Order: sequence, then C-alpha cells, then structure tokens
Amino acid sequence: MLSPRDIYIPSKADYDEMNVRADNERDARKDRHPASSPPTDHPDRPSALDQYDDVEWDEEGLPYRFDKEGNYVDLAHLMEEGKIKISKRQLIRIVRESTQPYNFVAATKAALQADDLDEFARLMVDEYGQDAYLQLEDMKFDDPDFEDVRDLLRDPEIEDAVYDEQDNRLNTAIVSSPNKNELAALGDAFQAAVGDADVKYIVYQPRKKGGQVTAISLEDISDRLGNMSVTLRASDMKHFSTTLQAVMDVLNKGGAKLRKKRPPIKHVPPMYD
Repeated sequence: MLSPRDIYIPSKADYDEMNVRADNERDARKDRHPASSPPTDHPDRPSALDQYDDVEWDEEGLPYRFDKEGNYVDLAHLMEEGKIKISKRQLIRIVRESTQPYNFVAATKAALQADDLDEFARLMVDEYGQDAYLQLEDMKFDDPDFEDVRDLLRDPEIEDAVYDEQDNRLNTAIVSSPNKNELAALGDAFQAAVGDADVKYIVYQPRKKGGQVTAISLEDISDRLGNMSVTLRASDMKHFSTTLQAVMDVLNKGGAKLRKKRPPIKHVPPMYD
C-alpha cells in the first residue's frame, strides 16, 4: 500500500496534456455512441440515474456519461425498476475500491468533504490502527497533504469520531482475544484499555515473596498507556478469572520486556587517612 508521501501529484503541464487527450477521446467516443432520446416507458419513475445531470443514451437506448476526465462510463447497470438508494459512504467506498493503487489522502478528503465522519474515522483506523488519534494531530497541523482541509480536520466532532472508532475497535478486539481475561487485568492496572498490540510496549518485573510471585511491576515505555508505572497483585486476579502466571505468559508471548532483578550493590564505606 502506498503511503501519502508516495502519491504522485501532476504538474500543470500534465493536466493540460490530459485535458487535450480527454477532449479527443470524448469526441471519438461520442462518434461511436451517438446520443438518442431516453426510453419513455416510465418517464415519471424515479431512477438511480437521477443522481447525474449529464446522462446520454446510445443507439440501443442504454445510458452512459463521461466523467470529468473524459472517460466513458456505462450506466446500464442502474436501469432497474424503482430507485436505487446509494449513501455517501457507499459512494466513497465504491470510489476507493475501484481506484488502484488506493489513495488514502484522496479517500479521507472525500469523506471530509461529504461530511461523513464515520467513514473518515473508519479510514483513519484502517490506516493507522490505535495510532489514528495521534496521527490526526499531525494531519491537523503538520502534514502538507492535508493543508487544504485543515479547517475541516480541526472540527471537534472529527476528533470524537476517530477516538470512538479507535476505542470501539480496541474493545471489540479485546473481547474476542483468547487473552481477554489477562488483558482485562492489565487494563485495570493501567486504567486504560490494553489490547494484544499494546503488550509489546510494557516492561514487567515479577515480585516474589517466600519464593512465590505475589505481584508484577508494570511500566509503559511509550505514551500508549499513559507512560506510567503500576503494580498488579495476586489478590486482584480473582476478579478476572486468571493468575499472575497467566498474565506473565501473555506478556512474554506478546513481546513485553522482562526487567531482571538488579543484583544488590555492596556499600563500601569511604576510607580516611
């Protein structure tokens, strides 16, 4: 998948050349598809074709149009009885899936301009996962690809939509995870939702008493979980139907870093003459 940095931006000369080519192709296609009048079987029936104001008809009575780049677009599939309702989100998704390679910048801008906050949030979390909310901050102030939509990005409702989508995705992932009990215990300790993808950002150290692990010291080495240090105790485990050993197994498998106990430092008193 291309990143926003890899997207090619045509120059003015490129656009001029494309416009000339499009005009020539449009004239050639019109010669091959001479326009005729639309069918009059049901002139008053609403149709999905109503969304376009430039529909033309070929010799066989089938609709078509030319897009803004001058490409021929067959609309025969829209000739069905009754009106086909297409939402803004469906239209955006159709454009996204039909464009190769996928253009994240164009797709998110289209969602913003259509005022479809849910679709914008979905695109963000698809692209950046649990870093979507943080990435939004960069887009609002620093990312040059979004300079022309800065005002739209700074709408507080945009932040809420992205945060809610990110949070819902995380909670769904936690509930469906085979480690859901252990993740719930970790989340309770950090006072934040902890998913499988967050485990690798944790440093942990078992605390023993009488040869038995009675607690686990936990530290978030990033700001994903608040950049804090907490303690998970054996007495807490009964609330989550798990054990400290099971939590340590999840931490180990998930890539968390084990902090080994430091050897005691022998104090040497200063020597005086």
